[in-house]
Amino acid sequence: MWIKVAPEFRDAAGSDLMPDAVMYLNALRDGWVPPRRLTSEEREALRWSDEPSALRGFVGFCCGFRGKFFLCNVWPEDEVAMLAKRELRRAPKLRQCSPLSVLDYRRADIRDGDVVYCDPPYGETTGYSWVGDGRFDTYRFWATMAGWVRRGAYVLVSEQDAPRDWAIAAEQVRARTTSYDPSSTGRNGRKLARERVFIHVSQVEDRSTLARHETALRRGERSWPAIE
Repeated sequence: MWIKVAPEFRDAAGSDLMPDAVMYLNALRDGWVPPRRLTSEEREALRWSDEPSALRGFVGFCCGFRGKFFLCNVWPEDEVAMLAKRELRRAPKLRQCSPLSVLDYRRADIRDGDVVYCDPPYGETTGYSWVGDGRFDTYRFWATMAGWVRRGAYVLVSEQDAPRDWAIAAEQVRARTTSYDPSSTGRNGRKLARERVFIHVSQVEDRSTLARHETALRRGERSWPAIE
């Protein structure tokens, strides 16, 4: 999303709470080249290290499973070179963007007229070990988003569900890999998931979007109450 969106704005600021992810993407932007070979022992040492780094970000996210940090890290060693080559294709596009920063969304300086895109941990999904006790306060997040809207910012949120006063601006059904088989059989588990981008109803101008939103409310398809 950062690669897609940032070049469209004169001033763009991107952030994430995870230091390793930010350090990795910034390093890739500045010319760092990921290793083409990494042993299982080296991978495990990085997994349990307390020192964030670009290398740890590459191994933890890109050589892991479903983009989750060191989750089910079962990639065989001979795939590291392929992954490094794939990631290097991002570098030219990252150089068109400003560097990312490590920042908690609650500390972001959001002002009137800003356009904000947020991709929080989805509610009712696995937590993130670097977020306090691993749990993300979804209710507090939506309350903060509502505050930004009242402040005059245009807010877009990627989630599967949202409070009743947020309408679906876009959605798509994607196949998600639920398990990975590194053998030649390639029997990977998959499921279909609906991904959505939400916008506050007060900022919707398209009548068809509002009509779909009202229909969804009548059908009881939205589980969250309105949060202000």
